[in-house]
Amino acid sequence: KIGAEITVIFTGNRELSGSRKLNENQRCIEGQSERYVVKIQELLGFCSQELLFDIRPSASSQELATKLRECNVGALLVTNEDRTLKGVVSERDVTRAFAEHGLKVTEQTAETLMTEEVISCCLEDDVVETMTRINNLNIRHIPVLDRGRAIAMLSIRDFEYAFKSLQKQALTDSLTGLSNRRAFEENLHSEFELHRRFEAPLSIAIFDVDHFKRCNDTYGHSVGDQLLSGLARVMQRERKTTEVVARVGGEEFAILFPRTRALDAARMAEHVVSQVGLAQISTSVGKIPVTISGGLSVMRQWDKTPSDVLQRADALLYKAKDAGRNCLMFEGGIKGGPGNIAT
Repeated sequence: KIGAEITVIFTGNRELSGSRKLNENQRCIEGQSERYVVKIQELLGFCSQELLFDIRPSASSQELATKLRECNVGALLVTNEDRTLKGVVSERDVTRAFAEHGLKVTEQTAETLMTEEVISCCLEDDVVETMTRINNLNIRHIPVLDRGRAIAMLSIRDFEYAFKSLQKQALTDSLTGLSNRRAFEENLHSEFELHRRFEAPLSIAIFDVDHFKRCNDTYGHSVGDQLLSGLARVMQRERKTTEVVARVGGEEFAILFPRTRALDAARMAEHVVSQVGLAQISTSVGKIPVTISGGLSVMRQWDKTPSDVLQRADALLYKAKDAGRNCLMFEGGIKGGPGNIAT
Protein backbone atom coordinates (compact mmCIF):
# COMPACT_ATOMS: atom_id res chain seq x y z
CA LYS A 1 0.00 0.00 0.00
CA ILE A 2 1.50 3.30 -1.04
CA GLY A 3 -1.44 5.44 -0.04
CA ALA A 4 -5.09 6.17 -0.61
CA GLU A 5 -4.31 8.60 -3.41
CA ILE A 6 -3.25 5.94 -5.95
CA THR A 7 -5.00 6.07 -9.32
CA VAL A 8 -3.64 3.74 -12.01
CA ILE A 9 -0.03 2.60 -11.96
CA PHE A 10 1.99 3.97 -14.89
CA THR A 11 4.62 1.56 -16.12
CA GLY A 12 7.30 1.73 -18.78
CA ASN A 13 10.76 0.61 -19.79
CA ARG A 14 12.55 3.79 -18.83
CA GLU A 15 15.95 3.57 -17.20
CA LEU A 16 15.92 4.86 -13.62
CA SER A 17 19.13 6.82 -13.22
CA GLY A 18 20.41 6.88 -9.67
CA SER A 19 18.40 3.86 -8.54
CA ARG A 20 21.54 2.16 -7.24
CA LYS A 21 22.33 5.22 -5.17
CA LEU A 22 18.79 5.25 -3.82
CA ASN A 23 19.11 1.61 -2.78
CA GLU A 24 22.35 2.40 -0.98
CA ASN A 25 20.66 5.28 0.84
CA GLN A 26 17.78 3.01 1.75
CA ARG A 27 20.18 0.61 3.43
CA CYS A 28 21.75 3.52 5.32
CA ILE A 29 18.39 4.50 6.78
CA GLU A 30 17.41 0.90 7.49
CA GLY A 31 20.61 0.41 9.51
CA GLN A 32 21.65 -2.80 11.21
CA SER A 33 18.33 -4.03 12.50
CA GLU A 34 15.22 -1.90 12.73
CA ARG A 35 14.49 0.48 9.91
CA TYR A 36 14.31 4.19 10.72
CA VAL A 37 10.73 4.85 9.58
CA VAL A 38 10.29 8.17 7.80
CA LYS A 39 7.11 9.59 6.36
CA ILE A 40 6.80 11.58 3.14
CA GLN A 41 5.86 14.62 5.22
CA GLU A 42 9.26 14.50 6.96
CA LEU A 43 11.05 14.10 3.65
CA LEU A 44 9.39 17.27 2.31
CA GLY A 45 10.82 19.18 5.26
CA PHE A 46 14.35 18.45 4.05
CA CYS A 47 13.72 19.73 0.53
CA SER A 48 14.39 23.46 0.66
CA GLN A 49 13.62 24.15 -3.00
CA GLU A 50 10.17 24.62 -4.50
CA LEU A 51 8.57 21.24 -5.13
CA LEU A 52 5.25 22.13 -6.73
CA PHE A 53 5.62 22.94 -10.39
CA ASP A 54 2.26 22.66 -12.08
CA ILE A 55 0.45 23.89 -15.14
CA ARG A 56 -3.18 24.09 -16.20
CA PRO A 57 -4.68 21.58 -18.67
CA SER A 58 -5.37 24.29 -21.25
CA ALA A 59 -1.75 25.51 -21.39
CA SER A 60 -0.24 25.35 -24.87
CA SER A 61 2.70 23.14 -25.74
CA GLN A 62 4.83 26.28 -26.07
CA GLU A 63 3.85 27.42 -22.56
CA LEU A 64 4.59 23.93 -21.33
CA ALA A 65 8.06 23.82 -22.88
CA THR A 66 8.84 27.30 -21.56
CA LYS A 67 7.86 26.42 -17.99
CA LEU A 68 9.85 23.17 -18.08
CA ARG A 69 12.91 25.15 -19.14
CA GLU A 70 12.43 28.05 -16.69
CA CYS A 71 11.79 25.74 -13.72
CA ASN A 72 14.62 23.41 -14.76
CA VAL A 73 12.54 20.33 -14.05
CA GLY A 74 11.89 17.17 -16.02
CA ALA A 75 8.12 17.08 -15.48
CA LEU A 76 5.16 19.18 -14.44
CA LEU A 77 1.93 18.32 -12.71
CA VAL A 78 -1.18 19.13 -14.67
CA THR A 79 -3.73 20.44 -12.18
CA ASN A 80 -7.06 22.25 -12.10
CA GLU A 81 -7.48 25.62 -10.40
CA ASP A 82 -8.14 23.88 -7.08
CA ARG A 83 -4.92 21.83 -7.50
CA THR A 84 -6.72 18.53 -8.07
CA LEU A 85 -4.43 16.34 -10.12
CA LYS A 86 -5.21 15.68 -13.77
CA GLY A 87 -1.96 14.08 -14.88
CA VAL A 88 1.78 14.51 -15.38
CA VAL A 89 3.54 15.87 -18.45
CA SER A 90 7.28 15.47 -18.97
CA GLU A 91 10.01 16.59 -21.34
CA ARG A 92 9.76 13.18 -22.99
CA ASP A 93 6.08 13.72 -23.67
CA VAL A 94 6.86 16.99 -25.43
CA THR A 95 9.73 15.44 -27.40
CA ARG A 96 7.58 12.50 -28.45
CA ALA A 97 4.75 14.81 -29.53
CA PHE A 98 7.14 16.91 -31.62
CA ALA A 99 8.42 13.76 -33.33
CA GLU A 100 4.85 12.66 -34.12
CA HIS A 101 3.26 15.99 -35.08
CA GLY A 102 6.15 18.18 -36.17
CA LEU A 103 5.24 21.87 -36.20
CA LYS A 104 1.62 20.97 -35.49
CA VAL A 105 2.70 20.21 -31.95
CA THR A 106 1.82 23.85 -31.22
CA GLU A 107 -1.81 22.82 -31.50
CA GLN A 108 -1.39 20.43 -28.58
CA THR A 109 -2.14 21.35 -24.95
CA ALA A 110 -0.92 20.05 -21.62
CA GLU A 111 -4.10 17.99 -21.36
CA THR A 112 -3.53 16.23 -24.69
CA LEU A 113 0.16 15.61 -23.98
CA MET A 114 -0.06 14.51 -20.35
CA THR A 115 -0.04 11.02 -18.91
CA GLU A 116 -3.29 10.47 -17.03
CA GLU A 117 -2.36 7.17 -15.46
CA VAL A 118 0.00 8.14 -12.64
CA ILE A 119 1.00 6.83 -9.27
CA SER A 120 0.97 9.22 -6.33
CA CYS A 121 1.68 9.17 -2.61
CA CYS A 122 0.34 10.99 0.43
CA LEU A 123 1.99 12.63 3.43
CA GLU A 124 1.68 9.61 5.73
CA ASP A 125 3.25 7.14 3.30
CA ASP A 126 6.52 5.46 4.21
CA VAL A 127 9.48 6.95 2.34
CA VAL A 128 11.30 3.65 1.86
CA GLU A 129 8.18 1.92 0.56
CA THR A 130 7.57 4.83 -1.81
CA MET A 131 11.15 4.74 -3.00
CA THR A 132 10.88 1.00 -3.58
CA ARG A 133 7.82 1.59 -5.76
CA ILE A 134 9.70 4.21 -7.77
CA ASN A 135 12.53 1.76 -8.34
CA ASN A 136 10.28 -1.17 -9.22
CA LEU A 137 8.09 0.82 -11.60
CA ASN A 138 10.96 2.71 -13.24
CA ILE A 139 9.37 6.12 -12.81
CA ARG A 140 11.22 9.38 -12.29
CA HIS A 141 8.66 11.53 -10.49
CA ILE A 142 5.85 10.94 -8.02
CA PRO A 143 3.17 13.50 -7.05
CA VAL A 144 2.37 14.09 -3.37
CA LEU A 145 -1.31 14.62 -2.62
CA ASP A 146 -2.95 15.97 0.50
CA ARG A 147 -6.71 15.40 0.69
CA GLY A 148 -6.83 14.92 -3.04
CA ARG A 149 -4.89 18.06 -3.95
CA ALA A 150 -1.35 18.23 -5.29
CA ILE A 151 1.16 19.82 -2.92
CA ALA A 152 4.47 18.63 -4.39
CA MET A 153 6.16 16.34 -6.85
CA LEU A 154 9.23 14.41 -5.76
CA SER A 155 12.01 13.38 -8.11
CA ILE A 156 14.86 10.92 -7.72
CA ARG A 157 17.17 13.79 -6.79
CA ASP A 158 14.78 14.93 -4.07
CA PHE A 159 14.91 11.46 -2.53
CA GLU A 160 18.72 11.39 -2.71
CA TYR A 161 19.06 14.81 -1.05
CA ALA A 162 16.47 14.06 1.61
CA PHE A 163 17.96 10.68 2.43
CA LYS A 164 21.34 12.26 3.10
CA SER A 165 19.70 14.71 5.51
CA LEU A 166 17.58 12.01 7.11
CA GLN A 167 20.57 9.75 7.53
CA LYS A 168 22.45 12.50 9.35
CA GLN A 169 19.45 13.23 11.57
CA ALA A 170 18.94 9.56 12.33
CA LEU A 171 22.54 9.21 13.48
CA THR A 172 22.99 12.49 15.40
CA ASP A 173 22.14 13.35 18.99
CA SER A 174 19.96 16.47 18.80
CA LEU A 175 21.18 17.97 22.08
CA THR A 176 24.95 17.66 21.71
CA GLY A 177 25.49 17.21 17.99
CA LEU A 178 27.53 14.07 18.69
CA SER A 179 26.83 10.70 17.15
CA ASN A 180 23.89 9.02 18.88
CA ARG A 181 23.67 5.48 20.19
CA ARG A 182 22.46 4.17 16.84
CA ALA A 183 25.46 5.62 15.01
CA PHE A 184 27.81 4.34 17.70
CA GLU A 185 26.43 0.82 17.46
CA GLU A 186 26.64 0.83 13.65
CA ASN A 187 30.28 1.91 13.79
CA LEU A 188 30.94 -0.67 16.49
CA HIS A 189 29.45 -3.45 14.36
CA SER A 190 31.63 -2.45 11.39
CA GLU A 191 34.80 -2.29 13.46
CA PHE A 192 33.93 -5.56 15.18
CA GLU A 193 33.83 -7.27 11.77
CA LEU A 194 37.24 -5.81 10.91
CA HIS A 195 38.58 -7.05 14.22
CA ARG A 196 37.17 -10.53 13.67
CA ARG A 197 38.48 -10.81 10.09
CA PHE A 198 41.82 -9.04 10.33
CA GLU A 199 42.46 -8.85 14.11
CA ALA A 200 42.44 -5.06 13.91
CA PRO A 201 42.78 -3.65 17.45
CA LEU A 202 39.66 -2.07 18.91
CA SER A 203 38.88 -0.47 22.26
CA ILE A 204 35.73 1.08 23.71
CA ALA A 205 35.45 3.59 26.54
CA ILE A 206 32.20 4.42 28.32
CA PHE A 207 31.94 7.58 30.43
CA ASP A 208 29.35 8.84 32.88
CA VAL A 209 29.03 12.38 34.28
CA ASP A 210 29.73 12.40 38.00
CA HIS A 211 26.91 13.64 40.25
CA PHE A 212 24.83 14.77 37.29
CA LYS A 213 21.57 14.32 39.21
CA ARG A 214 22.86 16.79 41.79
CA CYS A 215 23.34 19.35 39.03
CA ASN A 216 19.80 18.82 37.72
CA ASP A 217 18.33 19.04 41.22
CA THR A 218 20.28 22.23 42.00
CA TYR A 219 20.04 24.18 38.73
CA GLY A 220 17.27 22.50 36.74
CA HIS A 221 17.20 20.35 33.62
CA SER A 222 17.86 23.27 31.26
CA VAL A 223 21.23 23.92 32.89
CA GLY A 224 21.83 20.18 32.92
CA ASP A 225 21.38 20.16 29.15
CA GLN A 226 23.82 23.05 28.81
CA LEU A 227 26.31 21.10 30.88
CA LEU A 228 25.98 18.06 28.62
CA SER A 229 26.39 20.19 25.50
CA GLY A 230 29.52 21.85 26.90
CA LEU A 231 30.93 18.50 27.96
CA ALA A 232 30.31 17.15 24.46
CA ARG A 233 32.30 20.04 22.97
CA VAL A 234 35.25 19.23 25.21
CA MET A 235 35.16 15.55 24.27
CA GLN A 236 34.81 16.36 20.58
CA ARG A 237 37.73 18.76 20.78
CA GLU A 238 39.99 16.14 22.33
CA ARG A 239 39.15 13.30 19.96
CA LYS A 240 41.26 12.18 17.02
CA THR A 241 39.87 11.94 13.50
CA THR A 242 39.40 8.18 13.57
CA GLU A 243 37.65 8.12 16.94
CA VAL A 244 33.86 8.09 17.25
CA VAL A 245 32.47 10.12 20.15
CA ALA A 246 28.82 9.50 20.96
CA ARG A 247 26.18 10.28 23.51
CA VAL A 248 24.68 6.87 24.22
CA GLY A 249 22.39 7.69 27.14
CA GLY A 250 21.18 10.53 29.35
CA GLU A 251 24.54 11.53 30.84
CA GLU A 252 26.46 8.63 29.35
CA PHE A 253 29.03 9.03 26.56
CA ALA A 254 31.22 6.58 24.68
CA ILE A 255 34.32 6.70 22.50
CA LEU A 256 35.22 4.08 19.94
CA PHE A 257 38.95 3.66 19.33
CA PRO A 258 39.25 1.74 16.03
CA ARG A 259 42.57 0.30 14.90
CA THR A 260 44.23 1.68 18.04
CA ARG A 261 46.57 -0.22 20.34
CA ALA A 262 45.16 -0.87 23.80
CA LEU A 263 47.77 1.22 25.61
CA ASP A 264 47.27 4.17 23.25
CA ALA A 265 43.51 3.96 23.67
CA ALA A 266 43.92 3.96 27.46
CA ARG A 267 46.15 7.03 27.33
CA MET A 268 43.72 8.89 25.10
CA ALA A 269 40.72 7.95 27.24
CA GLU A 270 42.46 9.10 30.40
CA HIS A 271 43.42 12.34 28.63
CA VAL A 272 39.72 12.95 27.99
CA VAL A 273 38.92 12.39 31.67
CA SER A 274 41.71 14.78 32.64
CA GLN A 275 40.66 17.53 30.21
CA VAL A 276 37.03 17.36 31.26
CA GLY A 277 38.11 17.68 34.89
CA LEU A 278 40.05 20.85 34.06
CA ALA A 279 37.17 22.39 32.13
CA GLN A 280 34.67 24.86 33.49
CA ILE A 281 31.45 24.49 31.49
CA SER A 282 29.73 27.80 30.73
CA THR A 283 26.00 27.80 31.51
CA SER A 284 23.26 30.36 32.09
CA VAL A 285 24.05 30.26 35.84
CA GLY A 286 27.79 30.65 35.35
CA LYS A 287 30.67 28.24 34.94
CA ILE A 288 30.20 24.81 36.47
CA PRO A 289 33.02 22.33 37.13
CA VAL A 290 32.37 18.81 35.95
CA THR A 291 34.13 15.46 36.12
CA ILE A 292 33.50 12.13 34.44
CA SER A 293 34.29 8.53 35.26
CA GLY A 294 35.13 5.98 32.61
CA GLY A 295 35.68 2.34 31.85
CA LEU A 296 37.72 1.12 28.89
CA SER A 297 37.65 -2.39 27.49
CA VAL A 298 39.64 -4.01 24.68
CA MET A 299 38.16 -6.32 22.08
CA ARG A 300 39.42 -9.86 22.62
CA GLN A 301 39.64 -12.77 20.20
CA TRP A 302 37.09 -14.75 22.17
CA ASP A 303 34.47 -11.98 22.09
CA LYS A 304 31.52 -13.33 20.10
CA THR A 305 29.56 -10.08 19.81
CA PRO A 306 30.18 -6.34 20.35
CA SER A 307 28.00 -6.62 23.46
CA ASP A 308 30.73 -8.62 25.18
CA VAL A 309 33.21 -5.75 25.15
CA LEU A 310 30.50 -3.20 25.96
CA GLN A 311 29.50 -5.12 29.07
CA ARG A 312 33.08 -5.22 30.30
CA ALA A 313 33.51 -1.48 29.69
CA ASP A 314 30.29 -0.82 31.60
CA ALA A 315 31.47 -2.94 34.53
CA LEU A 316 34.75 -1.03 34.60
CA LEU A 317 32.82 2.24 34.63
CA TYR A 318 31.12 1.15 37.84
CA LYS A 319 34.53 0.30 39.32
CA ALA A 320 35.67 3.83 38.50
CA LYS A 321 32.62 5.19 40.34
CA ASP A 322 33.38 3.00 43.35
CA ALA A 323 37.02 4.12 43.28
CA GLY A 324 36.03 7.73 43.92
CA ARG A 325 35.02 9.00 40.46
CA ASN A 326 36.94 11.36 38.15
CA CYS A 327 39.11 8.47 36.92
CA LEU A 328 39.40 5.79 34.26
CA MET A 329 39.42 2.06 34.85
CA PHE A 330 40.69 -0.23 32.13
CA GLU A 331 41.37 -3.91 31.76
CA GLY A 332 44.46 -5.52 33.22
CA GLY A 333 47.28 -6.66 31.03
CA ILE A 334 48.22 -3.16 29.92
CA LYS A 335 51.56 -2.54 31.54
CA GLY A 336 52.98 0.91 32.09
CA GLY A 337 49.71 2.59 31.24
CA PRO A 338 48.24 5.56 33.07
CA GLY A 339 45.29 5.55 35.37
CA ASN A 340 43.94 2.65 37.34
CA ILE A 341 44.55 -0.92 36.31
CA ALA A 342 41.42 -3.01 36.73
CA THR A 343 42.07 -6.60 37.70
